[in-house]
Amino acid sequence: MILKGVPFNMDMTKAEIIEYEEGKITVYWRVFASENKSTLSDVGSVTFAKQEGKTAVIFRSAHQLGSNPIFECPMPNFPILQKEIMRTFLKHLESYQTRPEGNS
Repeated sequence: MILKGVPFNMDMTKAEIIEYEEGKITVYWRVFASENKSTLSDVGSVTFAKQEGKTAVIFRSAHQLGSNPIFECPMPNFPILQKEIMRTFLKHLESYQTRPEGNS
């Protein structure tokens, strides 16, 4: 999986398990490798659940970002970088919405 982002892409090899329940689907994942070392670890889940005629989305992720492959240094903890990472993950989360709607 590659999450396209600025200033570089975060790549990862991961395993996913999907759990189906009445009115609820949960996707669990764990990252096992990252070729460009951008993702040292990531374990998490996203749950889609029916809730009063709407869909609740619960996203959990504990991740440790690695080195910046462009500059070969640890990833700085700058607010602008945090905002970009949040935008990237939210965009990825939106892709889950298109799957049930058939707009992949």
